[in-house]
Amino acid sequence: SVQDFEAILTQTDASLTKQYQALLKTEEVELQFSPDGIRRLAEIAFSVNEKVENIGARRL
Repeated sequence: SVQDFEAILTQTDASLTKQYQALLKTEEVELQFSPDGIRRLAEIAFSVNEKVENIGARRL
């Protein structure tokens, strides 16, 4: 579900958002994700999974 994808993006110890923030921090770039942006990423991934091959969270 969209909510599951949101949780994967934000609530896991190695969440994708934290990974991208850490990666870009090495280049002195501060990356921020708004709640609306995270929601939209989750919606898009869920929608694409419904229309083509469902690859689960790997879509993120």
